[in-house]
Amino acid sequence: MQFSLPFDSSRPAVTAAFANDNASPGLGTAPKGTAGLALSCETDAEGEPIAVIRPVLAQGALGAPLYTARDGTDIIALWRRFGQVMNLPLFAVSAEGQLEAFVMAPGGASYPRRGGSPLSGRRTRFARKRRVPSLPAHPSAYRDANGAERLR
Repeated sequence: MQFSLPFDSSRPAVTAAFANDNASPGLGTAPKGTAGLALSCETDAEGEPIAVIRPVLAQGALGAPLYTARDGTDIIALWRRFGQVMNLPLFAVSAEGQLEAFVMAPGGASYPRRGGSPLSGRRTRFARKRRVPSLPAHPSAYRDANGAERLR
């Protein structure tokens, strides 16, 4: 299967996101002629769906499988780690069979809590409003001039 790569493989990728989020080189090097890593969903000989990690060759073709999994529990983490180790851009094969550059989307918008502190709006379960202790308007007991306690 032949694909047209979304970037020129002879120069550094601008549109395809590398698996490394930093500017430093990867932990290892990619094999010669490899332009990226593709994650695809295919079927095996029995017709069962499998997830496959394949290298994308510089000509745009997919290489031999690097990893095959029947369940997709760790396949994405492995795909990203392979890309990080080899410092290669990541691609996904769409349902139509097109090779698409995978872009690492930043997390959702986060909004700071009111008051500047995450703990400022929290109250205990039973003390919703804390009241300042105050004396009753007419105390039932008082002290006389000698300091003795008297009842009214």
